[in-house]
Amino acid sequence: MCSQNTWRVLRLAYAMSAVMIVGAATTLISANESLDGAITALWAAESESAIAKAVNEIVATNPSVDELWEMLHTGREYSAQVPTGRHLRSRRNRDGLEHAYVLHVPTSYDPRTSYPLRVYLHGGVMRPRPADGEWWRSEERWLRDDAIVVAPASWNESVWWQRSQIENLAGLLIDLKRVYNIDENRAYLLGVSDGATGAYYQAFKATTVWAGFLVFIGHPAVLSSPRSGVDGEMHVVNLRGKPFFVVNGAQD
Repeated sequence: MCSQNTWRVLRLAYAMSAVMIVGAATTLISANESLDGAITALWAAESESAIAKAVNEIVATNPSVDELWEMLHTGREYSAQVPTGRHLRSRRNRDGLEHAYVLHVPTSYDPRTSYPLRVYLHGGVMRPRPADGEWWRSEERWLRDDAIVVAPASWNESVWWQRSQIENLAGLLIDLKRVYNIDENRAYLLGVSDGATGAYYQAFKATTVWAGFLVFIGHPAVLSSPRSGVDGEMHVVNLRGKPFFVVNGAQD
């Protein structure tokens, strides 16, 4: 599973390689304004069709490899006119299921700086759908001035170890990276109790987007119980090379 930015670049690389093979003897002349607009559209694309359209527009400008590489290496430009502080938001999966989350962005947010992302998974997921951020208690303890912090919601219709939450968390990262300058190499997943078990599940099933996992009073054995309603099989090999910080007490 590639990050969205990596996927965009790969799609473009394949398209450009085809152009270079077919027309290697052709002098490539760039239309700078059209290329700038197409690159901006590529970063802003929200769907496969939008990515494909942007890639085609980039190829049509006939950019040089050096010029294109410089623009991709520089990356997207982020706006300073974005919400900061605490916000209660939601997003919908493809099936229409809505998932709420609490977002904290430092008031000192600077779009020129890449920020770590810390995603907290709460416990007690077998309860009815929570409301108004009630799933995150004592949230001030988890906040940081140097990181963007997110606390998504889980409940008995969409627990952390189901496909719906794989889609939700992946979509959440995509949505946030589109708006905020997030360091893709410092996106961390943290969980407590059921949230810790959910972090294990994400590590087994959808590990690529996460730089590391911090799990508190959870146990991966929960995922082997048929009564837990776990979606899919666990893949231990996905843990290879991923850092974990694990805490369990004697009474957990």
